[in-house]
Amino acid sequence: TATPALSALTVAEGSRMIIVQLNCDSETDAQAAVQTLREEHGVTHLDVVVANAAMATNFGPASTMPFEHLQAHMMVNMYAPVLLFQATRLMLQQSKQQAKFVLIGAPISTITNMHDYARAPLTAYGVSKLAAN
Repeated sequence: TATPALSALTVAEGSRMIIVQLNCDSETDAQAAVQTLREEHGVTHLDVVVANAAMATNFGPASTMPFEHLQAHMMVNMYAPVLLFQATRLMLQQSKQQAKFVLIGAPISTITNMHDYARAPLTAYGVSKLAAN
C-alpha cells in the first residue's frame, strides 16, 4: 500500500516507483506481483529488487518451539525471497544496467555473530534467516 513516506521518496530520472501487493506468506504473490508490473504498468525490466520482508513472532528456545512456527518463519524469511528471485529473474536479466537482487539479512543469521546472539530467544527467526543466507 502506498504511504505518504513512500510517495515522498525521490526516484532517479527516467525511473518510477510502483507499489504492488506482495504477501510473503504466499507461494503465488511474487509471480502475481510481476504479472501486475508487466500487464498493468508496462514494466519490461527491473534494475533492483530488494527482498526485505521478515517475521519474528516466536520468542522461545528450540526445545519448546512449535513446529508450525518454524514453518511459518521459513516461508517468509527463506522461501519467499527465493520465490521473489525466481519471479523477477527474467525481468532483472532485461536490465540495461548490472541488475541487483538484494537480500536483507540480519546479524543473528551469521555464523560470525552467532556467539553474540546465542541466548537470544529467536530460534525460528535466526534459523530461517540463516537458511536464506
